[in-house]
Amino acid sequence: MSARLNFLCVSADELTLKRCQETAREFEYSYQQVPKIEALVEMMDKFDLVQFVLYNASQVQNKDEISGAVQAIRQIFKDSFICVVVNKKIPPELASFVKKSGAHLLLLENEFHETSRLEFIASQIIRASYVPVKLTEFPKDCVLDFTLFHLMPLNQKLIPVLPKGTPLAEGRMKKLEGIGEVFVKREEVDRYRHYVEGHPDMSGTGLKSRCRAQYLSFCNSHTQLIFLLLDQSESGSYKEGKWLYDRCEILAKDLITTLSAVGEAWDIVNNSSIGEFGSVERAPTIAAYSGLLSLLTTLGEPVEVMTAALLSDVGMLELHPRITKKLRQTGNFEELSPEDLEAYKKHPVLSVNRCLERKLQLPDGVKEFILNTHERADGKGFPAGRTLDKIPQEAMLIQFSELIDRGAMIRMGHPRTSVQQVRDSLMESEFKSGKIFSLAFMQKLKPVV
Repeated sequence: MSARLNFLCVSADELTLKRCQETAREFEYSYQQVPKIEALVEMMDKFDLVQFVLYNASQVQNKDEISGAVQAIRQIFKDSFICVVVNKKIPPELASFVKKSGAHLLLLENEFHETSRLEFIASQIIRASYVPVKLTEFPKDCVLDFTLFHLMPLNQKLIPVLPKGTPLAEGRMKKLEGIGEVFVKREEVDRYRHYVEGHPDMSGTGLKSRCRAQYLSFCNSHTQLIFLLLDQSESGSYKEGKWLYDRCEILAKDLITTLSAVGEAWDIVNNSSIGEFGSVERAPTIAAYSGLLSLLTTLGEPVEVMTAALLSDVGMLELHPRITKKLRQTGNFEELSPEDLEAYKKHPVLSVNRCLERKLQLPDGVKEFILNTHERADGKGFPAGRTLDKIPQEAMLIQFSELIDRGAMIRMGHPRTSVQQVRDSLMESEFKSGKIFSLAFMQKLKPVV
């Protein structure tokens, strides 16, 4: 039996299969496809875990047939994340019915083919379903209400090394000697955070542990929020949208308090995440940096700046897959075709629109920050090419933080660059050119960066 399958596509449609195959190939996901639900029975004994299942129901008209198919997938693969592609004319009540049948998320057919939502959703489920924590955070004989996993270096399989409710006895600790990092399931991150906060360690190491735990919880809430913004079964969910937005604000307040206490917290944040899809999943890191800069410089209100940073690149998911793929390959939007470049430059507006369509009540200040995070002092920014006096300094904080993250982000197989090195390089470059940020802004940053 294979350890796991990353991506399973259930469809007989050639375009759907091609889309899924190309996504799996780019991100190096293990991949299988079957033409219909009935064929899944034969796969039950082949995999002990299928992480992500995409079921194309766009040509199915009968709601009971779609619901039955989703329930069958759920029964066969109990722990899988199920994404269902539906017809773009699906009524809201049917979308909600399919979701209640066991699907995790619904995409319209045109969204599946013409936007980058699939890449983001799959990357979060397949690559970000486990998060790294430090084994040294857990003392001898502790009993956890979540499971710790170890990543086997040869086959990259995650195996449980401390099951939930099992004491971390001395014998088990000896077996784990030499393992600096273990993993927690993303859905159990809040339990990990509560454990760390419930066992306060007033040392510098303990403070860093609380900072890391709060940051990981912050990341988890951000992912939930983005999924809600993308899900077609949640189009009228004002209550849940408000709850998640408020939760992100609360976590931002907690995180900024800990960040300020830690002092040099930049590398803690940077070392706790690895980017794969692009800027959207990096938003919590950018938010943490910008919130810390806001606090240190007294530019803007830190939590408001952080929430704007969390949502500033949501519009990237509305872009065609070829655009975001090109950006991942080159890291430079200027290498896009003229047509794709124009589409890319609209993504700040798309970010605001997506939030408003999903009934997130953005304060006016947050909207302005989002719309201006790519404007420049030399007037060559986008989407509006605003002059310097029209660009809020809070938006400059977010853009500066994104540039830090772009330079310091950990990439598998690439040498690491410290956040301090990137900050120093940015400061030197911008003081010489003055193309992106105002001199007044840079002067305010200089004492704290």
